[in-house]
This record gives sequence, C-alpha cells and structure tokens, in this order.
Amino acid sequence: MESLAEAAEAAVGAAPQTQDEPALDGGTESTDCDSSCAIVGEKRVRSDAVTAMNNKKAHLRLRLAKKMDLIEKSTAKTDIKPLSTREATALEKWRRDVEAMKLELDGLEKKTEEAVARRAMREQAAQVAASRRQDKESEIMLEVRRLKEQLQAKWKARVVVDGISPLLIRKSHIGTVSLVGLLMAS
Repeated sequence: MESLAEAAEAAVGAAPQTQDEPALDGGTESTDCDSSCAIVGEKRVRSDAVTAMNNKKAHLRLRLAKKMDLIEKSTAKTDIKPLSTREATALEKWRRDVEAMKLELDGLEKKTEEAVARRAMREQAAQVAASRRQDKESEIMLEVRRLKEQLQAKWKARVVVDGISPLLIRKSHIGTVSLVGLLMAS
C-alpha cells in the first residue's frame, strides 16, 4: 500500500495543503491560499472552477491513499496480535473517514462534470456570438462596397453629363472620386 500512497503523491505533485492538514514530510504546512488559487513563482493566480475542483480532488485522493495505507497497516497488525481498544477505535474512525472521503470525491466528480459542461456551453456561445459578429461585419462591408460602387457610378454619370472626360478623374486610395481631377479639368 505504500506504493499506492507514493504513486498518488507522485501523481498529485505538490497538492495544496490546508492549514489543519499535516504536510507530507511530517510537519504542518501553513498556507493562506485557498484551494481555488495556485502560487506560481511569487504571484497568486486565480484558477477557474474546474482547475480548483481538480486540485481539490487530487488532494483528497492523496489523503484517501494515506488513510487506506494506515488501515492496511493496522489490519496487517491484527494478524500478529490483536489491536488495543484505542487502535480499534482509530481504525474504525479511519474507515468512516475513508467512506466520507469517497462520497466527497464522488460529489466533486459530479461538480467537475457540471463545470466542464458549463464551460463548454460558454465556449460554444462565445463561438456562436463571434460567428454572428463576423457575419454582421461582412454584411456591413458588402453594404459599404455596394454604396461605394453606387457613388462612383453616380460621379461617372455626372462627369459624362457635364462633358468632362472620365479619364481626368483620379481615384483616391479609398476608392472615392477625387476632386483634384475635376478641378484640373475646369
């Protein structure tokens, strides 16, 4: 069972410890950061709900592995000699703790799935909104191009009516008729 605890510890990495939980090295670790933030370098970075729940689940799995390791060691002792009343009471408490942790872990799994689903829905809604915005922008650009072409056609028609050659009309960089050509022609 030690290998299970070591594997869980390795998988979790440096899981955040709570203030009342003992650190892995036997001492106690005091953190003033809750489970929804991570310390990166010297900065605290707020994580989203899914990451916070994943961190909490990883920490809970580590605690669960440690408790199960304690239970296994205690039950292995019973093969050698019977447990004292104090040890039997502690063993029973650990078993209840393990069951409570398993229930909590199941609840966190459900919450994580719900949060992932909400995140996917938000991302999909953002993509739909971006697509609509892009469609609207392309519609506006088409309308601008159409109006510009109508304006150019009106200017060309007016120039031909006034007797000025369309060759004298120079277009500017945005495509509208330049007045410089009209002034030069007169």
